[in-house]
Amino acid sequence: MNGVSKGAFAVGLIAVLLASVVLSYGIASMVVKVGPQGPKGDKGDTGAIGPQGIQGIQGETGLTGPQGEQGIQGLTGDKGDTGATGPQGLQGEQGPKGDKPAHQWSGTSLRFQNPDGSWGSYVDLKGDAGEVAVDVSALISVTFTDIWLGDDTHDVEGFIVNFGTGPAYDVKIDLTWNLGGGIYVYKTINVGTLSGHEIDEIDVTYYFEGTGTVSYEITWT
Repeated sequence: MNGVSKGAFAVGLIAVLLASVVLSYGIASMVVKVGPQGPKGDKGDTGAIGPQGIQGIQGETGLTGPQGEQGIQGLTGDKGDTGATGPQGLQGEQGPKGDKPAHQWSGTSLRFQNPDGSWGSYVDLKGDAGEVAVDVSALISVTFTDIWLGDDTHDVEGFIVNFGTGPAYDVKIDLTWNLGGGIYVYKTINVGTLSGHEIDEIDVTYYFEGTGTVSYEITWT
């Protein structure tokens, strides 16, 4: 080997051998043979549940659907318990003055109609000859109304009549309420003058607390 040293020849020979080996390996690795597909394997076990994801953004509200048909009416429920009594209302306005009591004359006798519609007995109003008699009487009823807020009411109603033929002057009705416990209430109705055979109506309302027995006395001059 002229002009080539043994050392250089050896190195070149090794390089050629290495290149041959690498080339042979690369070509061999690129040749792949595909065989027939094997049978399907068994299903694997279910994996563990992963962590819950982040909640998504809320979607927009959908359109309102059409109204459905009316359903069948249900059965009537049981009647409920009676509620508690409410507070008493305010006192109403006083009504108009009523008519005088019905009465009938028969000559010089007079009678009045009772509240039940029946008639009382006739009373002869004719005085003795030559005398001018004065006889004043009254028929009075008192109605008590308990007012929840405010003074109670005491409605005094009835009539007063002069059965005599002459006038009665300065006629008064003195009323007394005995409320118990030594408590009394005094009221006076000033009627004025009553001519002979005159009838006058009584319709007065008093306001004060409490109730009790009522008595009255008529005076005149």
